[in-house]
Amino acid sequence: MRFRSVAAASLSTALLLGAVVPASAQDDPYQLLTEAVTATATATSFHLLVEAGGILNMGEAMNGLSLPIDGTRAEGDVSIQPPAVSLTFDVPLQGLAVSGGLIVPGDGNAYVKLALPMGSVDDLWHVMPIGQIDVPDALASPAPSGNLAADLKEEFDAAGVVLTNEGETSCAAGTCTRLHLEVPASAFESNLSPIPGLGGMLPGASPAASAAPAAPIPVDILVDTATKRLDSVLVTVADEANGTNVSLTVTISGYDLPVTVTPPPADQTTTEPLLGGAFGG
Repeated sequence: MRFRSVAAASLSTALLLGAVVPASAQDDPYQLLTEAVTATATATSFHLLVEAGGILNMGEAMNGLSLPIDGTRAEGDVSIQPPAVSLTFDVPLQGLAVSGGLIVPGDGNAYVKLALPMGSVDDLWHVMPIGQIDVPDALASPAPSGNLAADLKEEFDAAGVVLTNEGETSCAAGTCTRLHLEVPASAFESNLSPIPGLGGMLPGASPAASAAPAAPIPVDILVDTATKRLDSVLVTVADEANGTNVSLTVTISGYDLPVTVTPPPADQTTTEPLLGGAFGG
């Protein structure tokens, strides 16, 4: 589905604050978003910071358990060509705090280290074979009409997504254009999600038949006015019915800087199952 491929590239890349200046009428938000996706797709590398906070209701499967997730973050460097990743993460859930790291050096393996409250104290990188990474080019196939912006608008309109240009604002890069989306909750259902897999993660994705329609999910995309590349993405998910109120911010910086990712030393790795040490396996 074109909506999946285009929206996933724009929202995932990936998957974005200040005084607003009125936008010129000719600043078509679909054209600006298309330019941002195109410019960002040319990057050879970038620095990634993902931050989350608020209260997350885990749903019926977890008996409606509500967890504060303030301080959740992942940060590191991503190389597109050649493909490689080096990230650290911290998820300070109350009583379930998890921290660790992920290294994907392009040698056919991923290396993961976890620190859990109940164990996994071996302090080793666990080796997981993943094969060679094939980075898809989301823009390799031209839009059927030859006008990606027009096709993007058509798909957004069909999904009920409203995109507006909110004008210039300050951002990490300096000055950005703020594009705002109102995304119907239905667009994040498992079979409709513009970000594959996200539907099942969102609270309230499958409400009861008697439940009132969920409010649209606001998404702000900040685009660096100088480079036309993505600066940040901000998503807020609020559900008064179950108490969920979560914000997710993705900030992209350090485009095209050299990134070197190497495997951990052999004496710091193990092929044992990742959670074996934590649960006595």
